[in-house]
Amino acid sequence: MSNWTIKELEKWSKKIEKVGKDFGLDFFPIEYEIYSHRDMLNAMAYTGIPIHYNHWSFGKQFEIQQTYYYYGLTHLPYEMVINSNPSIAYLMKDNSLLSQILVMSHVCGHVDFFKNNTHFKHTRPELVLDMFKQHARRIRTYREDPSIGDDKVEEWLDAAHSVAMNVGDYQQSKIRDQEEVKAKVKEKYFNDLEEWKLFGGKKPEEPDWDSKPLTPEPNILLFIRDNRKDIKDWQKDILTIVDREARYFMPQLETKISNEGWASYWHYNIVKELNLPQEFHIEFMIMHNKVIVPAVGRINPYYLGFRIWNDIEEKHGREEMFIARESFSDIGFLSQYLTKELIYKLDLFQYGEKENKDIVVEEVADKEGWKKVKATLISRIGRHSIPKPMIVDSNLYKGNALLLEFDDPYKRDLDDENKIKTLSYIEFLWGRAVYWREGGKITRPTG
Repeated sequence: MSNWTIKELEKWSKKIEKVGKDFGLDFFPIEYEIYSHRDMLNAMAYTGIPIHYNHWSFGKQFEIQQTYYYYGLTHLPYEMVINSNPSIAYLMKDNSLLSQILVMSHVCGHVDFFKNNTHFKHTRPELVLDMFKQHARRIRTYREDPSIGDDKVEEWLDAAHSVAMNVGDYQQSKIRDQEEVKAKVKEKYFNDLEEWKLFGGKKPEEPDWDSKPLTPEPNILLFIRDNRKDIKDWQKDILTIVDREARYFMPQLETKISNEGWASYWHYNIVKELNLPQEFHIEFMIMHNKVIVPAVGRINPYYLGFRIWNDIEEKHGREEMFIARESFSDIGFLSQYLTKELIYKLDLFQYGEKENKDIVVEEVADKEGWKKVKATLISRIGRHSIPKPMIVDSNLYKGNALLLEFDDPYKRDLDDENKIKTLSYIEFLWGRAVYWREGGKITRPTG
């Protein structure tokens, strides 16, 4: 049961924000909404945006989360916050006063990160809520149009969602200009040709200057939007909507460890400065330790990020922390600051699965193994966690067929079932055959 009033929350919110600003945090204005557990489940299902457009997958996610919650298989998050200006954060109605104080302190850290990290600069937080409202209204219009209707919209959204996170440069709102690409490819080709004439070796192969794309294109949605000949306006618009929202969410995927660690570091330090009543101290330490506890069989981003930020402070001071907060995604953050000594201290290890599904430890943080542990972790976070099919030809066999290949520098095995399903969605979006190339062999996958 809650033991607080709205007036008390307002008082603590002002104290928390003053302490945060005294530490040097710089955040957007923050507005809080009080949610029941059911409201919070709904917000989780809609990726934190209750004004999101409707789609069956959000309803499915709501049912799954609700079932897990009611059977005690999962807990609701302490907080959810929208990257907007002003920022909106949700507080659970049944949380204790101390929980709300910790959450509001945590939110200050998140909003400071959203406002200042370079990977969020393109998200235009002052327009975010209007963007989601406009998207929901446009999709609702297509659903209600008798010439289109629910079924066609759902089918098109299903396919678009399957490759939504293949956004390439997520800070750009369009695919690369092919004339600019051609100019760069020509410059490189003729430089290589001159080098070959002077020094010999293997003669550079001349590109097919009429091919489209000239170099592999990662943004599948926008390429189809701009190049499918018979695409309808409503289909184009939905691809634009899905792409735009994916580019809004992508920085959150790219900074999960650094962002959650930053918020955890600051909730810990802000709360210590609040002169809490004595009876709150034990509850705070229990809650804080629950947030940053190491997870079994996976990485807890709160724990790993919190430990790295503390390590940066100990070795380099807070000035370095603010520079790192502004500059890095998780890939750069871990590359720079997850040191050999810290990997030893955290006792990180890498595990794998045998053919019989048994779990085995493959690498431990010893003299040589720490390098493999670090490299494997970096290979599985942020954009590296998403298989990336890329378009390499849009006129295969002179029949407007798409040719794709998977860009995976780590050469991981791809799940055949999901790969085939994804390629079938791309085929639906393109409206013609889709092939894919692996090891020089071209095939057309079928389920």
